[in-house]
Amino acid sequence: MNQSSYLHCPACGREINGNRVFLEMAVCECGWTSSLRSRQAEHKRDLRTALTLVVAAALLVLGFIHVIQWDHYAGEILVIKGKELSGLATAQDLERRVEICRERLNHECVAQTYGQLVKIRPQEQKYLSGLGKILSQLGRWKRAAHVLKVYVEAGGRDHEMIYEYAKVNAALGQVDEAAKYFDLALSIKPEVLQIQVVRAYVSMLMGHGRYAQAQNLIYRVRKSGESAAYFLDEELREIRRKTASHRS
Repeated sequence: MNQSSYLHCPACGREINGNRVFLEMAVCECGWTSSLRSRQAEHKRDLRTALTLVVAAALLVLGFIHVIQWDHYAGEILVIKGKELSGLATAQDLERRVEICRERLNHECVAQTYGQLVKIRPQEQKYLSGLGKILSQLGRWKRAAHVLKVYVEAGGRDHEMIYEYAKVNAALGQVDEAAKYFDLALSIKPEVLQIQVVRAYVSMLMGHGRYAQAQNLIYRVRKSGESAAYFLDEELREIRRKTASHRS
């Protein structure tokens, strides 16, 4: 042990001369004595105490953050996480976490948990559609397209998800693939004027210069009923202007 570590007396504060340190003992002029070995043990004990306090403080902060993030779901989330770590988490546990994450508007958590569910059951349509939709909402078009393609290939035909797949392909510039699924979405509910679907479809076609195709789509929709007689009139005028300028 370096003797210079013991040159100050804790009792009186005076320096202890080196000649007053004898093997395992330091003796101050005020009468204070200390075993160097005891000081080493005390030093280690202090370090352990400090480390324990740091760890406890860190756990307290993490616990506080956890409660703020999850509110009254904090305990339930901890239970699910504990099951995950022990390999006992079921699909129902993860479905419950999806519900909680949605309630807390934690979209990353929703995507991550749906990803785990898809790994457990790769062909489960409700998990594929859930993952595809949240990825689309997060703007992760390529991953969303991959997941929704698996969904469609697994036989998924939910109208909302077919429309979502069409929009994802449109966002990626896959016009023909998008058109295929826009048409499929329209065919699933032919009795309904699907305003959002048609608007998105026409917008994509016009955005890629496919004016004739967009015009034919508008005319086709208008024939579906009197309520659609003037549907997308502004877009139709824009198409006519564009095609007229191209001819001139």
